[in-house]
Amino acid sequence: MRNMRTVVWPVVFVSLLFALGNGASLRSQQLQDACDKLSFPVEVEQLLAAKFPSWRVLRIGDLADPHDRELWLKGNPKECPGIAAGHFESKAHVSYAALLIPRDLGRPGYRLVVVTTDRKGQYRAVVLEKSDNPIPRAEVVYRVPPGKYFDAQRLRSVQLALDGIQKERMEAGATLYYWKGGQYHRLIVSE
Repeated sequence: MRNMRTVVWPVVFVSLLFALGNGASLRSQQLQDACDKLSFPVEVEQLLAAKFPSWRVLRIGDLADPHDRELWLKGNPKECPGIAAGHFESKAHVSYAALLIPRDLGRPGYRLVVVTTDRKGQYRAVVLEKSDNPIPRAEVVYRVPPGKYFDAQRLRSVQLALDGIQKERMEAGATLYYWKGGQYHRLIVSE
């Protein structure tokens, strides 16, 4: 009986490790598929490709830290960390936020871009934030609903009638971008 336990436990342990590893791989694949399924209208993709040819949308696989990927999966399982769609400028039209990273993965930086239609129905792109420096933590973008938001010190607040764009440095801070008076403003909501 003792020899049987000595053989069975290692087999069970290795089988469990394989199952856990396979589950993590499936979760990663599900998130990768979320980025494939969540895309922009053709006109938005064409505009981004024309204006930012050496940049592409951030995908779940670009979140290098496994903890960051797991956090994203837990809170946003059906969302792509580089795409946010919402009524950022108008209740009548959907706008698109894109967190772009260099196509050349050896190059640092990012661009946070919003694409929306102007009064003539033409798409235009606005860069809300950009950096060409290495980023210490993963950056993601998502839509936040209308409501009241406070700055990190709770000294200032803003009441949003439209959706907002939140760019977050995972577990290190977040900035809210919102439309008011014909332009985007920002509020640092956590540091």
